Amino acid sequence: PSSTPTRTKRSSTPAKSRKRTRTISTTSEPPARAVVGLALGANRPDALVQIALVLRRLAAALGPLRVAPLYRSAPLPPATGADFLNTVVLAESDLAPEAVLALAKRLEALAGRRPAPRGADRPLDIDLLFHGAARRDDPELTLPHPGLRRRRFVLAPLADLAPDLPLPPDGVTPRALLAALPPGQRAERWPPPGEEPAAR
Repeated sequence: PSSTPTRTKRSSTPAKSRKRTRTISTTSEPPARAVVGLALGANRPDALVQIALVLRRLAAALGPLRVAPLYRSAPLPPATGADFLNTVVLAESDLAPEAVLALAKRLEALAGRRPAPRGADRPLDIDLLFHGAARRDDPELTLPHPGLRRRRFVLAPLADLAPDLPLPPDGVTPRALLAALPPGQRAERWPPPGEEPAAR
């Protein structure tokens, strides 16, 4: 005798819905990197040593640096001390402007910088000139630096390093700003051609 096929009854109970798991991404966009400009200066007898040392420390903190030639300049009035050695460095960093300023202050302290009257000799002076297009107008930090456009000892090395770099907030270049400076500020390449630098 032939067997009768057995039919399977479908349950009238609806199938349980599957739970959907939602994946939450924990990754975030990396901080934007900005071109950072720093001016360095010193006018103590060991100025050359201090600048060489701070360049190494800045490179360790910020990564590769572009370093301008050295300049020798007269101190800004009312100071009447020894000439300064100056240079400018450029770096690309994802540190916030306030973090770069804090780094500069730490490095000045490591070089022996202490509170002193305006115009006193400086073992090391580090100014944050600009940080990408960032703007700041705080008691502790002004960006771009208010002296950037009027100081030959800043613009001359910066123009050697990056003459056509657009500067905030309007994109004017170091070359153009340097050409527009009135005469009267002394800043000359150091050492003069043909001479080797020596520790001061």
